[in-house]
Amino acid sequence: MSTTGAVWARVLAAAWQQRRNTGSVRVWAVLGALAVIVLAVCAATLRREVAFWLLTSMLATAVVGAWGMLVANLLQQNEPHAARLVPTHVSALRRVAGAVAAGYVVVALATALAFGLETAAALAIGLAAFATLLVVAWLVRWPVLGMFGWLVPASQASWSRTAPARALGAAVASEWQREPGTLLVAGALAAAALAAWSLRS
Repeated sequence: MSTTGAVWARVLAAAWQQRRNTGSVRVWAVLGALAVIVLAVCAATLRREVAFWLLTSMLATAVVGAWGMLVANLLQQNEPHAARLVPTHVSALRRVAGAVAAGYVVVALATALAFGLETAAALAIGLAAFATLLVVAWLVRWPVLGMFGWLVPASQASWSRTAPARALGAAVASEWQREPGTLLVAGALAAAALAAWSLRS
């Protein structure tokens, strides 16, 4: 194994070992088993569409939860003094976070394409997945954001009816219908800039 591969393996192994030591792996296993039972019951008693959306929601929750736990562990490994005593350790933590996030986005994109979505729509889902991972990482790193961030969705019914919000929504919808590539490029550039800032800050 190369030096870089060994560093990455140690970083990921530390995250896995922490979950084993705290017993959270068993908790996730139990929750997974319960999810399978619930889904089996739903598949037998509910419409196929309902069972599908339940499965999708549960998988998304598990993915986001696993990402949040990984970010929390990487932050612990990034202890300001100890982490910088090992050459390349900090950069390895950043690369691991970036690689795992990229893997999630690729899976989301591939899944969207597999379900027959158009390329533009699949790319939009990939960007949305990346944005979700970025927001979760921010909430884990700066929990105070969660104290105020909930106000945005909670007040959505109010601010979404304002003239600026309606004008912005109409402009975005019109641009998407006319040239979705422009919005996708702008979103990708914004996501890359925010990700670079997050990794360096």
